[in-house]
Formats: sequence, structure tokens, C-alpha cells
Amino acid sequence: MRFVAFILAILLPVVAWASFNQMATQLLSQRANLPIKIVSIEASTKHFNKDLPCKIVSSRMDFNAGRAWFLVEQKGVYTWVRVTFLVQKAVAVAKTLILRGQKITADKVENVLQWLSPRDARRSLAYSDVINKVAVRNIEAGTVLKTGMLKRPIAVKRGELVKFLLISGGVRIEGVARAMKNAFLGDIVELKNLSSGKIFTGEVVSEGRVVVR
Repeated sequence: MRFVAFILAILLPVVAWASFNQMATQLLSQRANLPIKIVSIEASTKHFNKDLPCKIVSSRMDFNAGRAWFLVEQKGVYTWVRVTFLVQKAVAVAKTLILRGQKITADKVENVLQWLSPRDARRSLAYSDVINKVAVRNIEAGTVLKTGMLKRPIAVKRGELVKFLLISGGVRIEGVARAMKNAFLGDIVELKNLSSGKIFTGEVVSEGRVVVR
């Protein structure tokens, strides 16, 4: 069995004996910082019983793949036990068909607790991460939204006229200028004064609006 690519998990000494299922679930949950569900258990000897008291001596883990190996002592016999597991995470799921280019709004997604492989959980997006993003492809109803499916919407487009608010001390001046490049919410964008041609910068605060300080 090869462990070169696996992460070695250093476990705290097990003081009390308990069932393997109970201890493995607890230790994996601590490692993941998420609820864990074991989906399969394979032992290297036929004498091992997952429901009887035992002690976990050491472990090795390939967390992203959802696999772990435990060296277990039970009735004086040492056994390697391999488990596969899932983690529970609250993720954003499409409630309806979302077309490419559509903005993600609250009526299009819902927050759902799901059991996922650790790799899928890492790529899955939380509800708060998807609102107001834009779909880069069609997304079927029931799909868990993941990285790569969405992008930030362009709030200011190059060449378009945008409204700006200049704030300097107690002075507030509003005007219109031309955006020199595409920009997202929170970006610093260059603007061109329509009359003087002077270039100045401001922060994009909403769609088509920039604040200059």
C-alpha cells in the first residue's frame, strides 16, 4: 500500500475503547471540521468487527479523495482498515434552469445541506458566494454550483458613460465620464473627463457608478 502522496494525520491517543465506526467518524470530523459520514469499511483481516470495541493506533489519510487508513488493535490483533467517507456542507443548488449570461438571484438558487466527496465539497459554492454572479454556461435545475460555473458581472464597461461622485472633504460633485476599461464591483477604474480629456480614477460601487475620493 502506497502512502507517499497521502497526508499523515497525527491522532490524539485513544484512552477509552469504543466501536471503530464511532472513533473513526469522530477523528475524521475533527480533521475535516465538517460532519462526516463513512460509506465503506474494508479490513485487511477477517477477524475485524467494526461494531466491537477497538483502539486506533495510527492513521493515514488522502483527504481530497475521501479515503483514510487506520491501524486498529482489536482483541490483541492489529488490522489495517480502509474507509471511504463523505463530508456534509451547505451548498448553493439551482432551483430552475439558469441560462448562460443570467445573473444569479435569490429565486434561482437555494441553500441545501448535501453529502459530498471532500474534493467536490472544496469546489462547491456556498449560497452567499453565488448571489449576483453570472452563469458562464447553462446550469440545469438541481445542479450544485461550483467554481468555474460562474463569474463576477462586469459593473462598468469600457467605452460606456458612467456616473461618478467626487467626494473631497465636505464637497460632493456628481458628473459623467467615460470608462477606459471593463471593471468589476470594487475595482479601481480609469475614467476620462468628457470635456477636458483628463484621466482620473475611482472605485466601482455599483453598476455604472463610480466614487472618486
